[in-house]
Order: sequence, then structure tokens, then C-alpha cells
Amino acid sequence: MAWPEFVFIFVMPGANELSALDRGLFVSLVEDRRWAEAVKFYEDLRQKDPDCLPVTNALAKVAYENRDFTAAFGLLGSLVKKNPGSPIWLNNLGVVAAGRGDLVVARGLLQQAEMVSGSKSEILYNLGCLAVNENNKESALKIFSQIIVVEPGHIRALFALSRIAKELGRVDEAITYCSKLVEQAPNEAEFRQNLGIVLLKKGDWEEGFELYEARWQANRLGQFASDFLWQGEDLSGKTILVWSEQGLGDTINFVRYLPQLNELAGSVVLVVQEVLVELLRSSFPKIKIMGLCERDRVVHDVQVPLLNLPRFFQAQPDVVAPVNPYLRVSEEFQKKWCLRLVTDRTRSNKVTCLQVGVVWAGNPHHANDINRSISLKLFSRIFALKGVSFYSLQKEQVAVDVQLIATFTGAGESCREFIDLSGELNDFQDTAAILQNLDLLISCDTSVAHLAGALSCPTWLLLPFDADWRWLLDRDDSPWYPSMRLFRQPDPGSWGPVINEVCCCLQGMLESRVN
Repeated sequence: MAWPEFVFIFVMPGANELSALDRGLFVSLVEDRRWAEAVKFYEDLRQKDPDCLPVTNALAKVAYENRDFTAAFGLLGSLVKKNPGSPIWLNNLGVVAAGRGDLVVARGLLQQAEMVSGSKSEILYNLGCLAVNENNKESALKIFSQIIVVEPGHIRALFALSRIAKELGRVDEAITYCSKLVEQAPNEAEFRQNLGIVLLKKGDWEEGFELYEARWQANRLGQFASDFLWQGEDLSGKTILVWSEQGLGDTINFVRYLPQLNELAGSVVLVVQEVLVELLRSSFPKIKIMGLCERDRVVHDVQVPLLNLPRFFQAQPDVVAPVNPYLRVSEEFQKKWCLRLVTDRTRSNKVTCLQVGVVWAGNPHHANDINRSISLKLFSRIFALKGVSFYSLQKEQVAVDVQLIATFTGAGESCREFIDLSGELNDFQDTAAILQNLDLLISCDTSVAHLAGALSCPTWLLLPFDADWRWLLDRDDSPWYPSMRLFRQPDPGSWGPVINEVCCCLQGMLESRVN
């Protein structure tokens, strides 16, 4: 379910205004998103009966769905002029105003619609969505709660409450709302997945992992035939295909279970992102590793998504196997980067006691990247510490970062002991070998942090307030990676205190090294 998703109220003409065939088309053209046909159909109806207001509203709906907010606003404005007391036209006009980013106008229109409607649930819901867009989540909670007092089974309001409660760290409340959603719609895979996530976050991994298996239905990963899905049955003499269905960090996190799986099966074939193939081949020589592009060529008896494995191997917050490290770097890459970093130290004219790798941003296409990544301008406060050489392992750099990095590596007072290695990271084995030659990695929640943890390299992980489920709650350690220390935002969006704490801890580490 999209979030937050405003409700544009669709209105049918009266039964005497359209034939049965036209009434069917009036709805199906929008539901099927057949926009060009819909515009022609509604325009034809409008010419026949210019006073049929639901037809004008339908045209506005098509314009709104196609983000033509100017056209939608004009059409709905004409409806409000004809019938200024209609809560539906006022609501829809407010929704369009919110869509084009005019939140002040949207609030005025939606409040007016609520006043004349007697608190119609769709309009109240839209006011809640507007409060979310205004980053006033406490107000949104009150509005959505008001809805479910009157309509306890209101799906959209329950979904909104579950999302906000989770984002505000109220995990028990989020579990309550997610549970109600599953009760209301037990066949909705997204709701089961979301309940699984909040249970995992709280540490209830047994039920959480079971529910979390709904994710591959919720995310439409049906290209892998469910008929062959491994459910824990005997694998003796069988080939099992394991496939990576999420990001690089997820793959690195959960390949830990491959050796255990290999003991149960006749053979294991893992298909993963191509950039990880060589590293994983070095790490798991007894397992066949292939790129995702080759998955259709794999002959197998059963298959399983990689993130199903923790459930089968009964992972618990205090019992995560196997012992780290479980990744290995080839000798060639180890020698290459050991020599390179020793040469860097020799060339440097500055006294360096610590060598620290840094990553401040994740994949910009990640759904939660806006919360988990940190601006380089803020992150760079760490670089002012004397006696530390910082190595950038940030592969992708936006233009503003490139400009800022130039000030770190140039001459003058602003110059830090900063070495940008991004242009030399051709393979994940490069990154892994570098990590093994550094004293520490400081990173946001991204794949490099998982890589460092899987190699048992000392890692400081900087987490947003609403962190991923695998980091649990209120802990500064991780059961997945014993070499990792967690630094958490005290409030949503608050990176300043995290950076301050990291600077203090790094200063302490430096002083202990000097002494």
C-alpha cells in the first residue's frame, strides 16, 4: 500500500444518467488505468451532458493520476464554483493541491470539506496524510486514531497508524496495528510481511521470520515457481537453488548459512548479484556461485530465497551462526592492498596513528535511503581529527560530494588526511581487502558495513532512529556481527548527536593508541 496515499473520491453518475454498459466503462477505464480511452469516453459524456458533475470529477481523477495537477485543479475548481458546499469536490481539490505541493491551500480545503461533511472518514484520512507530509506525525496519529474509534476496521487508517508508530519507535503499538490489519485482511501478503518486520525488530524472530516469508509474494517475486519452494524437507542427494532477492547488504548478511545448508543437501547453487560472485567464490569454494543473470540455466530440485534461511536454521537474537568471519578474500587481493596501503603510509609526511575507512551514503534507490544516508557536509566533521587517515570507500558520489572532497584533498588549512579510493574499487574483493588493512570502518547502514562485519573488521555503524529490523532495539551491539558497534539517532532525523558521539569515541580510541 502506498504511503501516504491521499484518497480522491470517485463519484458515479445517477442510475438514470448512463446506460448499464456506460456505467461499467465509467469505473473500469480508471481501475484498469486505460487513460487515453478514459479521457475520450468522459469527454464524450461531458459533451452530451455538461451538467453531469461526476463526469468532470472523473476527468479530474485521470489528470490527477497522471500528475497533471494544473488540469485537475482547474476541473475541480469549476465544480466547487457550481457547488461550493460539496465536501467531495472540496476534498478532491484539496488532494490535488497537496499533490502539487501547495500544503497550505490543501489544508484549508480539506478542513472546509471536513466541516461540511460531518467528519467523513475519507476526508479525515486525507487530513492525516497531510499531517504526515507536514512532518507532524503526532497530529497524524490523533487523526487516524479518531477514524478507527468510529470505524475499527478502516484499513487505510490502521496501515497509517502502523507505519507512524513504527517510525516513532513505538514498536508495541505498531505490532498491535499490524496484527489488526492481518485480522482484517489475512490474505494480504504486505500486511503479514509488515507484522513480521516489527516482530523481528522487537526480537520475536520465530514468529517474525515465519511471517516475513510473505515478502516474496508482497514484492511480486513470483518468477520463481512456488511449487519447488523448499519448506525444510530432506535435501539428501538434491540440488537446491538459493537466490538473492534483496540488496547487496542482505546477500552478504545471509550467505553465512550456506555452509550449513551445504551439509544438508547434495549440492547448493547460489545465484547473486554479479559484483559479489568472485568474493563469494573465494569464501565458499564448495558451493557453486553464479550471477543472477544465469539463474534460468540452473538445474535444481528445490529453490529457496536467501532470507528464508534464518528461519530454517532457527536464528535468535542471542544465537546467530556461524561464528565470524565467514567471508574470505583471495590472496591476490590481500597482497595488492596490503602493499598499496603500506606505500600510502610511507609516502605520508603526517603522523598517522589510525587508518579509518568511511562510507556516508547508501544506494540512492533504496526505499529508506533518505533516512539512512548522511550528508557528507555533516559526516565530514569526523575528518577534522588529527592523527587519523581517512579512506573513502564511497563508490557512488553525487556532484556536491565530489566538490567537497576536493577541498579535503587539496592544499591549505581545510586539507584533511583524506584518501579517496572510490575510483579504484573495481570489485568487492578490493573493498574487502582494504577493510582488512584498516583499523576501523565508520559507515551508514549499507553493504560495506555488512562486508566489514562478515570479515570481522572493527565497524562503527551509524543508524537512523527507525533502523532496519536486523539491528533490533536499544542495543549498541549486533548478534550478526560481534565486531560491530551501533550508534543510533536519539530522535528521527537527528544525526548531529550521532556524529558528536562518534568524534568523542574516535578521539578516545586515538588517545588509547598513542598511550
